Amino acid sequence: MPASIAKVEAGTRGRPGEKIGTFTTGTGTNLGTIDNNSQFGIYGKLHRSPPNAYFQKLFPVAMAHQVKVGPAEILTVLDNERVEKFEIRIVKVERQKKPQVKGLVIEVTDPKLLRCAGRIVQGMSGSPILQDGKFVGAVTHVFVKDPTRGYGVLAEWMLQEAGLFSGKEMKAAT
Repeated sequence: MPASIAKVEAGTRGRPGEKIGTFTTGTGTNLGTIDNNSQFGIYGKLHRSPPNAYFQKLFPVAMAHQVKVGPAEILTVLDNERVEKFEIRIVKVERQKKPQVKGLVIEVTDPKLLRCAGRIVQGMSGSPILQDGKFVGAVTHVFVKDPTRGYGVLAEWMLQEAGLFSGKEMKAAT
């Protein structure tokens, strides 16, 4: 279902903050069905794409070995239903041998996101992380003691959880 963000309570050290919003309900608002809700994401069938005037294209997926420390972006909503792009930095990439939700350490660097949300806030979980035009993962956790930082799950594990990638492809490529 579509959702609309009414306001963002800014995070501070020791208190992560949160997005406050409502689901849009009514005839025709159901976008799909959920088959699995796991630590790696929500999976199901999308019957139609949500309206999105900001991003009209699909992003290729980066495998874990393609993700690097450095500049990146997240896509998230801070106001109403408008998806915006914000600058972050990937501070650390965990070279994991098995699926785990804390594969990336990220840090917010975007002045607007820092001003409007005070940092990473609850409700940003699932926000896509992009690097070099590729989908590399999604936000999973905020560091309560330093809410400018948080964790992300690698996109590769999300594909594996969805049954779209077995990991054998990766072993064959290396």
